[in-house]
Amino acid sequence: MPLSASAVELTASSLSGNPRVLVLGAGGWFGKTALSLISGRTESLKLVGSYERAIVVNGKPFHIEKWSEDEVAKFRPEIVLDFAFLTRGFLTDYGHSEYVRINRELSRRVLTLASLDSVEGILTVSSGAAVGARNQLANYIESDPYGALKDQFEREFLEAAERHSVNAFIARAWSVSGGFVRQPMNYAFSSFALQAMTAMRIDIDADSLVYRRYCAIEDFLAISLANLMEGVTGALDSGGSLVEMAELALEIAAQVKGADVVERLPNRSKKDTKTYCSDNAGWQAQLETRSYVPASLSNQIANVLRALGGPLP
Repeated sequence: MPLSASAVELTASSLSGNPRVLVLGAGGWFGKTALSLISGRTESLKLVGSYERAIVVNGKPFHIEKWSEDEVAKFRPEIVLDFAFLTRGFLTDYGHSEYVRINRELSRRVLTLASLDSVEGILTVSSGAAVGARNQLANYIESDPYGALKDQFEREFLEAAERHSVNAFIARAWSVSGGFVRQPMNYAFSSFALQAMTAMRIDIDADSLVYRRYCAIEDFLAISLANLMEGVTGALDSGGSLVEMAELALEIAAQVKGADVVERLPNRSKKDTKTYCSDNAGWQAQLETRSYVPASLSNQIANVLRALGGPLP
């Protein structure tokens, strides 16, 4: 899947010193996007996933290993890119207890890596769900284990990084788009794209207006990695132009000839409005400071359609 030249160039500049990079969760959506951005540096990469396998990203082969603390220590990683975490979609597959156990183990590994003397910086991906989980009751982990565990890990991660004098950066994704998305029907953007391509119609089922902000995942990762390599410790919330979901559906349908949009509840605008996004301030500041031009919403749609086998606008 072709990525924007801006994201590729910024990533190459960030990693110009050719550090040894460990990628956790290399076979997932964020992992494959990262590999696509840094694929020219295979000699200094170590990839870890849930099981050993070979994958191909943009025509280039990669080998993913199963986690081994000893082997990772031998590699002596300097930079860690952490994308290993089970999203909400896996909760049904594993059940609550096992879901929590696995994610806590994945978090423990990252905290352990912060103590290695070779590690200089760690980039981890979090979620806007972590913000929603804050200031909730202690048993919030029962109703939203994903958000609660993300919130807990963000705090532990920054504390461990400070304790071990490691650069730490949190890429807090709210809504992103990208062609390497796994289980596309679980996400509104890619679900709309698939509906338009396969059924020639996009159904809007929400009973209220729903607003989000989308940016391309490669833009988000490239800028987050640049912050890490510049020694910035903290978090960046993803952003983008505010779009209501019916507007997004219409934008997607416009790129698929013959596709239509159907709002099942046409009076939903009279109901409560739901907004799931950051305030966009941090994202906009990054774009302006770096004179960075991110993929437009139209280009994001074209890229996702192309990756999912759709038309080539």
